[in-house]
Amino acid sequence: MLVLLYGILLGIVLAFVFGYGASFFSMMQTGAHYGFRRTLPMVYGIILCDIIMLALMLGVLANIVGLDTVASTLKKPIILISGSFVLIVIGIYTMTLKSKVSKRKGNHIKCESTDNPSWSTTFCRGFALNFFNPLVWLFWMTIVLVVTPLFDNTPTGHIYIFFAGVMIAELGCNILKCWLSSQLQRLLSAKFMNIFNKILGLVLIGFAAYILFALVIFKDKAPEPDTERATTVIMGVIPPQMLQDSGIATTQDSNKQ
Repeated sequence: MLVLLYGILLGIVLAFVFGYGASFFSMMQTGAHYGFRRTLPMVYGIILCDIIMLALMLGVLANIVGLDTVASTLKKPIILISGSFVLIVIGIYTMTLKSKVSKRKGNHIKCESTDNPSWSTTFCRGFALNFFNPLVWLFWMTIVLVVTPLFDNTPTGHIYIFFAGVMIAELGCNILKCWLSSQLQRLLSAKFMNIFNKILGLVLIGFAAYILFALVIFKDKAPEPDTERATTVIMGVIPPQMLQDSGIATTQDSNKQ
């Protein structure tokens, strides 16, 4: 039970310290554009993609090819360029979204969109934003590389329980962000929403440009994944003593033994 709670605690920290990528801005735009209920499928798509990523890394890739090999593969130009291309396409699509004339209800303004995406469309958009974003893969790979040594001397199930807590926290935090962004729908005019769409499209294209320039074109000068920062965050949330009390030995403890 403590392992699950530690995972939830870390998930909350990760959501508010690192959780401001392309999917976050897309959730903001979708929530403000369509409202809370229509944004939930995107949240579910994002969380399902994260679960699949972690399941692959922990249950398959770690045992077959090794996490270090996977990390180096994720940084290959062909993968980074492919992910950047998908982000650019989604960004251009977002920039073309238009809002109709606003409708006023009391003291609030409500915008209507010219398109009416289905549940599956919104779900797939959230899934694709994560799945084809190399930065998300590198982020979770960094977290896995930092966390897995903490579970070396514990039953295998503990690490899955821990990351289940992380996913529960991420889902809750994303639903909260989704609800907060949906409140903008009552305050913004259609003209501003159109500008908002263009800004988000540029943000997504900006993420793609960062991947291309920082991780592909200038890859020799690009820093390695920030494992030190991730370690600091995790050990700040879950001190070694707490891990020992819950039956999880740190790497240093195992070396002493």
